[in-house]
Amino acid sequence: MGKQTRFFFTKEEEDTMINNLVGLGYIVMGKNGTTVSDFGITQMSQLYISYEGVQLSKREEFVDTILSEVITLTRTKMFDNNEVNPGRVWYENKFFNKEGKSCNKSKKIEIIYKKCVGLIKLNSSMSKCKDYYISDGVKQKVVSEGFVLKSSPITNVEF
Repeated sequence: MGKQTRFFFTKEEEDTMINNLVGLGYIVMGKNGTTVSDFGITQMSQLYISYEGVQLSKREEFVDTILSEVITLTRTKMFDNNEVNPGRVWYENKFFNKEGKSCNKSKKIEIIYKKCVGLIKLNSSMSKCKDYYISDGVKQKVVSEGFVLKSSPITNVEF
């Protein structure tokens, strides 16, 4: 069982949000669990956010997002054909351990998730369908540059 919030942000707005999280003392990692620099943050399409000293579980060389205390941040994707796919913040708040027992993640990771959602809400407004947050920067691209917000290959999102 997990929680997610989906959004449409420009790259610059996402960078600001991520830098705000770093400013609050959270760490940003790549898919292998290593902390990434400012350059890495701006170049990666998917990042993990957590707290200092987190113990990561890995599957092969990648972070196991089910067992690890991380928030997955997938960035908004803008394509050359002016279609835009949403970004999202997501985390698994309950999981089954190796013995089959249901386990909850710590309150620390819930706090980070709420901080992420708070930053998203602060810098955007809700879509008509109430499933996405859309920033002013993305709205401007829709109006002035003809971008189309997509929730699926055949479904558009309106604001």
